[in-house]
This record gives sequence, C-alpha cells and structure tokens, in this order.
Amino acid sequence: MDRKAIYVLKMTNDDDFSSIAMDVHMYKDHIRFFDTDRGHMIVGEVTHEDEHGFKFISKGHEPGV
Repeated sequence: MDRKAIYVLKMTNDDDFSSIAMDVHMYKDHIRFFDTDRGHMIVGEVTHEDEHGFKFISKGHEPGV
C-alpha cells in the first residue's frame, strides 16, 4: 500500500469501479483514505496485497463488501 498512489475503488458486488482513493493507509484496524469529497475510515482488514494493489474486506460499514 502506497500513501502517494491513487487507487480506484470497486465494491464486491459492483460491475465497475465507483471512486478513487488517495492517501490510503492502515491505522490500527481501520483503513483510512480520502476520495474527492472527504476522508473515510472503515474497520476491516487487508486480505491480499501485491505490487498492483490490494483487497480490503470491511468489518464495519457494509461488512464483507
């Protein structure tokens, strides 16, 4: 996970990407990021990470998405 990278967001059940995420990082058990509107903080865990991106599963808002 690179805080300087810009990521695209895709929810599990969506067909396409829904937003972008900037300043993405883990803090304790939360993922934190900013989109073009405001900051977000969601409880969950990173289940996969490689040089192309990562997969995060929510345990808070919309669990499992």
